[in-house]
Amino acid sequence: MVITDIKLGKRKNVLVYSNGELILNIAKEVFLKTNIKIGYDISIKEINSIMSESNLYNAKEKALNILSYRSHSKKQLSDKLKLKFGQDICDETLRKMESLNLVNDENYAKNYAQYLANNKYYSLRRIKRELSIKGIDREIISETLENLDIDEYENINKVICKKEIKNDKDKKRLIDKLLRLGYEWSQISYVMDSREG
Repeated sequence: MVITDIKLGKRKNVLVYSNGELILNIAKEVFLKTNIKIGYDISIKEINSIMSESNLYNAKEKALNILSYRSHSKKQLSDKLKLKFGQDICDETLRKMESLNLVNDENYAKNYAQYLANNKYYSLRRIKRELSIKGIDREIISETLENLDIDEYENINKVICKKEIKNDKDKKRLIDKLLRLGYEWSQISYVMDSREG
């Protein structure tokens, strides 16, 4: 297949044509590494190889863009990449992000758990569930919770202090909120009783 035209696309990608037919739509950075020029006779095998390299490049760029906004667990990043790229490309991209320490489930779990405990006042039980939803491995969750500095009774007290309780309806709303945060009824009643006493 002889290349008859090469154009720059709107998204700064390179469009390669053979007899008026688009045969390659690749990242500019990948194109610059190839021997492609007008008149070059390219094989199907070369086209597939270049497309694969371009997809991998695009996946890495997408991952870096996603991670530039906030950290993600490995599963979260994988789920977002899978929307556009195949499993092999996703796996290779994740390996690259891990090797650069841009994706690290241990660090993610530690930071996210600390945030949930200190800012959202979640219980250990609720934090465990949230980390599990994010795709964090059970062993990492277990280790994270063991090392998490959290006083659940103090957190319950902080939530109570933020609410004004005028009647039984307000009290029920507060109890429901604390239950949603993952606290046991025995913990909630203990803190409430100690405040009233």
